[in-house]
Amino acid sequence: MKCKFFAILATAFVLMILISLPAQARRPEDFLIRNYSISLAVECIISATEAMANLPGATINSSIDTVNGFGSMDRRVSNLDLESALAALQAMGQLQSSNTNSQNVFAVMTDVESQLEVRSNEYDRLMTLLYEVEGFNNFNTIENRLVNVIGDMEHLQGRLKHLNFETSTSRISIWITQLPEEEEEPEVYGAFARIGRAFSNSAKATLDVFQGILVVLAYASIPLTALIIFGMCVFVIIRRLIKKGKVGVAHNEDQTQKPQIEDNNNQ
Repeated sequence: MKCKFFAILATAFVLMILISLPAQARRPEDFLIRNYSISLAVECIISATEAMANLPGATINSSIDTVNGFGSMDRRVSNLDLESALAALQAMGQLQSSNTNSQNVFAVMTDVESQLEVRSNEYDRLMTLLYEVEGFNNFNTIENRLVNVIGDMEHLQGRLKHLNFETSTSRISIWITQLPEEEEEPEVYGAFARIGRAFSNSAKATLDVFQGILVVLAYASIPLTALIIFGMCVFVIIRRLIKKGKVGVAHNEDQTQKPQIEDNNNQ
């Protein structure tokens, strides 16, 4: 009985030390459980898997299907290394999709801590009674209750430790697929393909120039119209002036010819 009693005291002493440790100030984001999922297309699945295994953190599980060109991996990464790990993953291949979800466990952790405090207070009360009780039956009853309280404290302490671990790390689920290999064009068809591409590029350049001219004409349509109207007005004015000049010259010629005709008649 003494051995059992001392074992209970030793276990309770360790738990009390853990509970009495000063709690560090935590930010609101420290109560979040984060999960990330990333889908990548890579050139070589085996090489990509080996590179992912060398990233910070620990691998939870992984699988590779080289026949169908598919692979997956789950990793647990510290929040301090999260940004660098995500950047390294995105640099391994073409990012297909990404998703993030988080769960706030502030209420759960607060509830666990409050239950742990209640059990700790009950433990102190039982230990006081254990030294003051008289009689075997009463001692045995208090001892059994004390064992149950210590078991509850161990369970709550383990749960709190697990929540602290999940909030201080993040889980990254990675899916990778094989990029399709580029097929080489045959030599004959390759020559025709190069000619077709060159012709297509030339046609596209010509079309771009034509579109540029149309855009310039569209922007210049208003001043161009005004210039045409001004030119037509100038043309009409000049034409009228020319007509008036011709009429004046003809009148002068008539005036000079009349005296000559009169002189001839007199003679």
